[in-house]
Amino acid sequence: IRYFREVVQRSVEFLDTTSKGSFSMVTGELAYDEIKRSADLIMKNNANIEIDVYKVTNNFFGNTITVAGLLTGTDIIDQLKGKIKTDYLIMPNNMFRKGYELGPADMIMLDDLRIEDLEKAVGVKVIVCDYTGDDLI
Repeated sequence: IRYFREVVQRSVEFLDTTSKGSFSMVTGELAYDEIKRSADLIMKNNANIEIDVYKVTNNFFGNTITVAGLLTGTDIIDQLKGKIKTDYLIMPNNMFRKGYELGPADMIMLDDLRIEDLEKAVGVKVIVCDYTGDDLI
């Protein structure tokens, strides 16, 4: 989480202030406050960008598991379906099994759901970014 914070703080000065759009981000309970602060920092530096951050509880493995990397597609769908008002959902790559990095269609979550399953169920386009934040901005 500290590295993510440092990357966003360092990168925000290079944010293209002509960029615009509305995005949603999903995370687990543990990183929620940090992700929210980073989203607020990005929006502060570019008023044309809107970011909603959603905290998802891990019902699949139990609510004591609070890391984003162990969230499942089912939990995301169950908790976010009908709530996301943007066209894009940003998800960290650590929510997907390793070994499926060939492309978005090959990325599979712990409960065997694919990106296309999430997109169809939630009604948004999924953008996968590095969980470190290196490619967020």
